[in-house]
Amino acid sequence: MQTLSDILLVSYPALTELALYLDYYKYDHVEVFEFPLLQKASWPNLRKLTLALEVSLYPPPYGDDPLAPPQIGEKIQIMANFLARHIKLECLKFGGYDSLFPNAGCLTTQNVPRLRSLSVTSPPTLPLTLPSILPVKVGSQIHHLGFTITEECLVFLDNLPNLRSCQVSLKSKLLERFLQRVPSVEKLHLTHDDMDWSENTPERRTNIVSFFEPTFFPEADIRV
Repeated sequence: MQTLSDILLVSYPALTELALYLDYYKYDHVEVFEFPLLQKASWPNLRKLTLALEVSLYPPPYGDDPLAPPQIGEKIQIMANFLARHIKLECLKFGGYDSLFPNAGCLTTQNVPRLRSLSVTSPPTLPLTLPSILPVKVGSQIHHLGFTITEECLVFLDNLPNLRSCQVSLKSKLLERFLQRVPSVEKLHLTHDDMDWSENTPERRTNIVSFFEPTFFPEADIRV
């Protein structure tokens, strides 16, 4: 029987947008995708890719099973090779915790020369930082950013001169400094866990003209 991965790889060579989700209440694990997907995928016209939080990019662990998941070095190579085969990508949204790794060098100007939108979810216990995954040259291309903002990220925001929209999570103590770093942002969606909106906010917020909710790509919105 063909898996969903097989169907996507063989039957849809002209994909330009792809979003994958998994109903966690319906499946105990994600073997439905059997991820040779990243290893074998070749969609030369792919421009937007969303892999939601519930989707595993690599096979789940099976203890001593010979099909146990690859080590981090192998995962990095799988991701780098996937991006190198899809240089038309303009928008990447990763909801998984092991999509990109610190200092892995996957996002290069050679691999993602057209990247304009980047959203990455990382676990609170081990947050990624922008400097660890995004080279300065690639950062200068970015128009939209979805990320958890930490102290390490603030200064690096100066390397995103074309940033126009943000969907970020941050703590209240970082809010004012964050807003100072993104004066050209036009659309902003903030998520916080300790922010006190009763305090006076900086006048520079007048540069923010609208708030927006995250969107996906219904043209290839696949839920199983």
